[in-house]
This record gives sequence, C-alpha cells and structure tokens, in this order.
Amino acid sequence: MEFGLNDTIHDCSPNKQLMTDFDLMMILKSKKNIYRRAGSDIDVAKRNDDQILELLETMQQAAYQDRQLNRANKPATKKIALLKHFLSQLIKKDLQLPLLEHNVLNVLADWISPLPSKALPCLQIREGILKMLGEFPTIEKSYLKQSGIGKAVMYLYKHPDETNANRRRAGELIHGWFRTIYNVNTELKAMSREERQQFEMKQMPANKRKTTDSLPSAGCNQLDEALWLDKRPQEAYTSVTMQIKPESSPIMSSPLKALVEFLRLIYAKCYRKVVRECNQHIVLGISHTQLRGELRARGAAYAVVMISDDASTQPPATNTARSFGFNCCNSPSFVAVTKPAVTASRSMSYAIRRLLRAAMCVFSWFVMPYSQCVSGRIERRKLPPIEDPLLLLSATVLAERIRKREIRSEDVVRAYIQRCQQVNPLLNAIVEDRFEAALEEAQEVDRQLAKGTLGPAEELARNKPLLGLPVSIKESLAVEGMSNTAGRKLREKKVALSDAPVVHQIKRAGGIVLLVSNTPELCLCWETYNQCTGLTRNPYNLQRTAGGSSGGEAALIAAAGSLLGVTTDIAGSSRLPAMFTGVFGHKPSPYVVSPYGHHPSCDDENWGSFFTPGAMCRYAEDLPLLLEAMRDPEGTPVTLHKPVPIGALKCYYMENDGPSGLTRPIDADIVQAIRDVAAHLNAQRVNLKRLRWTLDISVCKMLRMKNVETIYSPQANGKPDTTMKREVFKYLLGMSQSDLPSVMIGPMQHIVNNYIPQSRLDFLDAQTEKLRKDFIDLLGTDGVFIYPGFPNTAHRHYRIFHKLVDTTYMMVFNTVGLPAASCMVGFDREKLPIGVQIVAAPGQDHLIFAVAKELERRFGGWVAPV
Repeated sequence: MEFGLNDTIHDCSPNKQLMTDFDLMMILKSKKNIYRRAGSDIDVAKRNDDQILELLETMQQAAYQDRQLNRANKPATKKIALLKHFLSQLIKKDLQLPLLEHNVLNVLADWISPLPSKALPCLQIREGILKMLGEFPTIEKSYLKQSGIGKAVMYLYKHPDETNANRRRAGELIHGWFRTIYNVNTELKAMSREERQQFEMKQMPANKRKTTDSLPSAGCNQLDEALWLDKRPQEAYTSVTMQIKPESSPIMSSPLKALVEFLRLIYAKCYRKVVRECNQHIVLGISHTQLRGELRARGAAYAVVMISDDASTQPPATNTARSFGFNCCNSPSFVAVTKPAVTASRSMSYAIRRLLRAAMCVFSWFVMPYSQCVSGRIERRKLPPIEDPLLLLSATVLAERIRKREIRSEDVVRAYIQRCQQVNPLLNAIVEDRFEAALEEAQEVDRQLAKGTLGPAEELARNKPLLGLPVSIKESLAVEGMSNTAGRKLREKKVALSDAPVVHQIKRAGGIVLLVSNTPELCLCWETYNQCTGLTRNPYNLQRTAGGSSGGEAALIAAAGSLLGVTTDIAGSSRLPAMFTGVFGHKPSPYVVSPYGHHPSCDDENWGSFFTPGAMCRYAEDLPLLLEAMRDPEGTPVTLHKPVPIGALKCYYMENDGPSGLTRPIDADIVQAIRDVAAHLNAQRVNLKRLRWTLDISVCKMLRMKNVETIYSPQANGKPDTTMKREVFKYLLGMSQSDLPSVMIGPMQHIVNNYIPQSRLDFLDAQTEKLRKDFIDLLGTDGVFIYPGFPNTAHRHYRIFHKLVDTTYMMVFNTVGLPAASCMVGFDREKLPIGVQIVAAPGQDHLIFAVAKELERRFGGWVAPV
C-alpha cells in the first residue's frame, strides 16, 4: 500500500514494523477525517464572519438601548432578552477565537459595566458572562489591554452589592490575567520582599529604573495600564503619582509638592482622623474602606496616601493603589495625590457651600460692628420683679381654678394686663392690644360661671379647656379687628376682617385674646425687627436678641407678660425664640393645626407640611392643653394626653449636624447640656449622615414654594408695588421701606428656580425623602431624638445675619415634617437660657410633651428673669 508524501505515520506507534497493512490503512483514514473536520470548521468560521459581526453589533445596540432606558427611569430589558442566545454562541469552542479577534471583550465589558444610575446590570447577565469568561482559553495580553474588560471585572469584584460567588469568579479572572500580563509562573505571595521588589523593578521601563528625581509622566505599572487606564473616562480621575525609594534611601521625588498637598488636605479637614507615624512614612489613621467612603461622602478634593513598604503591616502598594483606582508607580511605598470623581450634585453642593461661606464672612465684617453699636446703645436694665402670684401659676392650674370659681377670670386677665404695661416699654413686644375688650370678656365669663349656664366643671374641661385664660397671638395670624400687617410698612394699616382658623379654635375653647405681638417683616427673619414696631429685646438681657420670627411672643411669655402664646413655625420660628428666652416652644405635626389665615399666605400644595402654627408657654404641662385647643377638628388626628412611661422610651441624640461644613461649632455649654439630657434619659448616640444636607434641602424646598406672598407679589390691582432691581437699588441707597430679608427673598427665589439644575433639585428631593424615612425608621412610635437648636445662646442684636446657615438645625424638621419642641434645660456662663430640641415621629407629639415634663422636673424649667 502506498502513501503520499504528506501522509506521515511514523509517530503513530513506537513499533510500526509490527503493524499490519490494515492497521496502517485505518490510521491513515482517521488522519484524513481529522484534517477534513478541521478544514470544515475553518471554512465555517470564515463563512460566519458576517454573522459574528452582526451578533456583536446587536449586543452593542442592546447595551446602548439599556443605557437610554435607564436614563429615562424605565426597565432596562434589552440585554437580558438576548442573554440566552448570546451565551449559547460564546460557549462554542470553535467560535471563541474568532470572537476574540472581533473584539468581543469590548462588548462584554460594556454589558457588565454599571448603568448610568450606577446600578449593576442584572444578576443573570453578570453571572453568565463571568462564568463564560472563566471558560475562555488563555487571552492574549493585547486583547486585555485594548478591551477594558479588566476595569469592568474589577468594578464587580470591588462592588459591595456583588454576590460572593461572582466576586470569587471575578477575583480568579483578575488573578489569571495578572499572570498573563506579567508572564508569572509562581505565586507573588510566595515571593520574599526582596524578590517582589526586584520583580516590580523589572517591569518598569528602563528609563525609569535609573532615577526617580522627577515625576513620571506615565508612571503606572503595566497592570494598571491594562486593567484600568486605557478605558477610564477622562473626567473620572485626574491623578499625579510620585515614586519613592525604599526607607534606607532619601526621598528622591518631589517632597515639597507632596508636603504641600498633604498640608492642603489637613487644612481642608477632609477627614477628622488621627495622623500617625509608621516606618518613617506618614499614614492616615484610617482603613482603606473608610478612606474610600470618606472621599465619596465628603467630596474631598484631594487625598494623600503614603503606604508603608512593610509587607507584614500593609498590602503591596500596587494592590492598595489599585483598590482605590489610583494611578501609582511601581514601588512598595508611594505617595498618591488624586482628585476623585465629583458628581454634578457634589460639585453643586461644594460651590454652594463655598459661596455661602464667603457670604457669611462678608456679612460678618459689616454685621459685627453694627451689632456692637446697636446693642451697646441699649441700656441694660432689669425687668420689674413679679409681684402677683397669679403670674406664677400654670395655665392648667389657673383653668381648673377658674372652672371651680376659686379665682376669677377678671383677676387673671387684669394681672397680665398690668404685667404687660410694666415690661413692654423695655421689651417692645406688643403691636396692638385689646385690654379693655379682654376685661369685658373675662367679666362675662365670671358672670356665666356664677349663673351656672356653662355647665359642670368636667364638661367645661372637655369643651372649653381655656375658659377665662388670657392668650396672646402673633400678629401675622389674623385676629378680627386687629393689626395684621406682619411687620410690613404699608400706606394703610391692614386690619384682619375675620379670625384665622387657629384663632377661632382658641376663642371656641374659651381663650381671651389679649394682644397681638411683634414679628419681623413678613416673618422672614430670625431677628424680631421691623420698621413699624421696631426691635424686640430679650427679657434676660436687653442687649440680646429674642430670636424670631415669634420673638414678640417669646419675650412676653418669658417676662410673664403672657400666659399662653399662639405662634407660627416655618423655619424654627417658634423654637428659636423659645430657646433664647427659656420657655417651651412646640412645632406640631403637619396639619394638626390649620395653616390658613396667616399673612404672608401661600397656595402651594406643600405649604401645610412645611408651615404650621405653634404653641408657646412657660410650663411644659401647658403644651398639650394649648395644642388641644388649637387643633383643627378636620386636621390630622393625634393623641395629646396619652400617658407615657419615660423609662419605656427609646432616646437618641446627636451633638451636631456632622460634616456639613457650614454650621459653626456648638458652644461647650450647649454640648454639655445635651450630654446631661442624654445621660438622664439613657439616650443612645447616633449618626444620621444625611443631616449634612439640611441646608441644601431646607432652603431649596422653602424657596421653591409657589405663590408665597412677598413685597414683590401682585397687589389688589394686579401689579406689584415694586420690582427686584428697583428695591435692591433703593435698599443700597437707604431709601427702601423694607428690611434686608424682604428685599433679598425675591432674588433668592429667582436663583433657586432658574439657575439650580433640575438634577440637583431632584437629588435634594430624594435626600429629603430618605432623611424623613431615616427618622421615621429610627424613632417609630416610641422614640425621641435630642438635637441642638442653635450653636449658641442668645447673641447680640442683628448677629443672625452672619449665622443664617445655623438655622438649619431647626429648619430641617419643617422640611421632613416632624414635630419638634424647644425645651429649657439650664443657663450658660453668661446666665442666658439654654434650650435643646426634642423631636419625634409624625403624630407622636405626646412623646415630646412627656419628655418636656421630665426635663422640666429634672432641670427646673423656666426661671423668672431678674
């Protein structure tokens, strides 16, 4: 039998002389079949080039469509629909090489990369592709470098939401690709320290092994180049790397630049972590995971990391740098200076904070001298002492004695009228009084009680809990026949034609309206001042502010000039004055009290959740009594008199708002007061990180309210009295009849509504809902939260203008719609009242009242100013 020249069979058997002709014929036939099959596969691959290109194009189109659907907040389902067919093709061994040649790795990287919303692709997609990649033959270095698949797999490996199985598969892939790139035949873990250093040195380009005096223009190792840098978006990182020689050699790179950047980091206070010395290298006292979280959370501009080359205490520098995404040089110890990715929301937040810091600094240059001058001209006098014992009784006790006819309503009302006449010349808190009408109403109450026409005392306690008690009302709330200008200087005095719903409820409960109290113009400031009535002063120190915008109520109540006060709260307007004057101020849950009948008004659908009338009094036991009388019969139902065992409450606290970067540090006296309260209530310290967004979410929500009445709003004739440009110009010339907050509210609304990106506003709305959920989940139906109300006690007049951002301690609870109260807990070193906020979940106002009573019992509560 003859064979051709190409039919070599001498290797088929070690002893071919013993083989028969039949055996040789069968071997030859088998060889021909093998060649025929191989040739057929090659032909098929050539014929299927177009089909492969079509398949890859379909996959790319599916990935693109999924990204577009994700941006539109729609389900991304295109890739998952193709997954089964795609994997059935990739699993074929004879197609894997052609697919690699057609850059299938680029498509795979696109499929497993995160979506625009930062969400991971479907688990089935990630799992199927990682499994399939593990079954691929050894992939050449060139394919890895140009595809970017390493970056995508590394992202899955590091992602906290990835499954353990997928993370293990990704780790195995990265390890295998590492060995492919470096042609490593032994485990790096088995190498000694010197061997690893020598191995890394060999991988460096020759021109960079000689010297390290200058910064390398592309000082990254080949692994970083293959797995990270080729496909990294340009806007994601801007990195500079510096190589450092081992410890025994002096630092040959740019130590001055490294030092400058490190000092820049410390000055910026990106982290409040301890810096320690370690092996002659500076190391931030923070773990790798914490560092990454701090960079993301704080939006840090720069980070400086110096890794020790001691393998027993630190992982290899390249691995550490890669875990952060740093572009580092090949050295066991290095300095990496990197600028992390900054999203639009974070960059906007950073810009806003820098702008506000600058504004507050500029304001302080003008405010501090002016404040010192105004406050210094006020004579520091003491209030007349309280002589009538009726002024020292709580409303609860007085109401019960009036119903039982132990005392007369006329005597109570007359005592408070006399006290108002004593203290108001010093405080300047009353806009308009109705003393004579109040005395007549009190006399009528006494006559009806004497006749017995009002019913038994028990029935009166239910239906008319405030019978015969004097009540003062904030002037911005409508009281029929009384001033209702809200501190605005008008050509004609505005008089309320009817009662606001909350005032109607007060009168219906038997309360006697005594007066309307002072407020800043349109309630737009935390300093109670306007050009009609003037400046209201603090009864504990006339040179200090009473707060705002309910400063008139707080000053009168603290001076025993009023028994009960009806206030309003839109950004701490009830709680800040109560805190500065040592009384109790409560902001109820939304819609418990009707928000209507207020000037300025608003028809925005969210107005009632942000704004609400509030309650103010000297004694904690009067809070539920007053709120019960104020509540809207058709409003949100709440239980106000439910007994609460203090020991069963879950109490939490924070001493500040965390790393907001704007608010000033809390005074030591207030911090100590919070700790004392927390210790008394066995409170647990918590850290609600979203509180750092309080300024952004609160201000943007408030300024986006539609149709809020301002000095620029249309009047009865359909035209505004003035324009923004005209009023700002008049204010700068000293010719405006409006105050600074009223003038600036229009430009601020214009900026928020026209110049802040919608994406930023959407982000803040999402943070608001998440923060609200955080509070509700934390507090539940049996928890309270202790929190500062302001960084300091009552300051000198007008200094609020360079402390405006500090009001976010109170404003945030209007934004998220939680009830909150300011409770008096002591005095500071200047003998000014200290107050803290008590917060509960919506509808749980009774928990706040129970805690307020306990704090009053423990710390003493209101003390008469002397």
